[in-house]
Amino acid sequence: MRTFVELLGDLRRYAVDRWRFFVPAFFGFLSAVLVFVLAGLLDGHPYLLRDALYAFFLAVLFWTIGLIWDAYPRNAFLRLLKAHMTEDVAEAERIDRPPPESAPTRDLETFLAVLRAYDAAWRKKHAETADKVLFYTAFGTRFVHQMKTPISALTLLIEAANRAAADGRLEAMWPEMRRSFEAEVGRMEGLTQQMLNTVRLEDIARDLALERFSLVDAVRDVVNAYKHEWVIRRIYPSFDVAGRSEDYLVHTDRKWLRLIVEQIVKNALQYGRKGMLDEHGPHDEAPDSASATFIVRFRRDRAADLLVVAFVDEGYGMPKEDVSRAFEPFFTGTMGRRVATATGIGLYLAREAAKRIGAHLRLMSEPGAGTTVELIFPRAAYFEPHDRNRATG
Repeated sequence: MRTFVELLGDLRRYAVDRWRFFVPAFFGFLSAVLVFVLAGLLDGHPYLLRDALYAFFLAVLFWTIGLIWDAYPRNAFLRLLKAHMTEDVAEAERIDRPPPESAPTRDLETFLAVLRAYDAAWRKKHAETADKVLFYTAFGTRFVHQMKTPISALTLLIEAANRAAADGRLEAMWPEMRRSFEAEVGRMEGLTQQMLNTVRLEDIARDLALERFSLVDAVRDVVNAYKHEWVIRRIYPSFDVAGRSEDYLVHTDRKWLRLIVEQIVKNALQYGRKGMLDEHGPHDEAPDSASATFIVRFRRDRAADLLVVAFVDEGYGMPKEDVSRAFEPFFTGTMGRRVATATGIGLYLAREAAKRIGAHLRLMSEPGAGTTVELIFPRAAYFEPHDRNRATG
């Protein structure tokens, strides 16, 4: 229950905020009474002053009642807003409090509409920030666990190298040990680069260099960069281009496009041939496993004015429930759970990078029937007049 002193304080603040209205109104009343009194005195009415003062008193009384009537709901509304900022309210409770649903006057309703807009924007930003904190916390934890594997392997390799050096066998064993060292260092470099790319995605504009180039040539360069891995895993890539490579011009960032294609290629190398995984995990050689193909198809969707690159493997495929979640962060799926090095971040990273360079990723798969990932670009049609002029000289 509010005390009389608090009510007087509310009225005082209300009056101070509206003194520009009260002062002219008061002098307006006073001027009307003075004119009335002076006119009466000039006309010879001696009791007119008393009646005028009585009328003035009644006017001020009802005016004051009206002000109180107006001030009370306004102050109640403002107290409700102030409750969001009081120090005795916990931050979590303040976040859960929505703005008031209505205001007593139109001017306050306008103010409330602005407040709701700011509140909605703040809550959206707060939710995004909370999601990012959770994401990077989970990503950092997973990164540390992933790094433990190559670090442990390198520790064992160093111990083995020390024993070999003590026995005089280091020179004979070094070629094989060197390959093992390089493999583990490469794994660490890959994980570190993945972490850096994920962080850079948050402000990709600072690291974006747009240029015009052939999508066919750029994708071919990435696929060919993994020729050693293709041979080891007995997967043989091929290209199917509908038309000329010059028909597939894009205006985008070459480095981020490479990252997208690399994530798709790495998944194909990991899961793109049946027989590469068993109950013990991945392996490159299996007596009953045949070779497989990895087809990269380029086509133009003229109706939708799109350039489409389809990456088609002949691997295990994915169940329907995994397809719908393939681009979620940290989701490894049924097959990924068999691979200790699976991070579940590759396709998520590819999708986010694609969105930021104006592309789109789509995945289709069935168990036992392989997986198809489509990278879709809007065609750079605005270059066509320039190309026609250059062709005609």
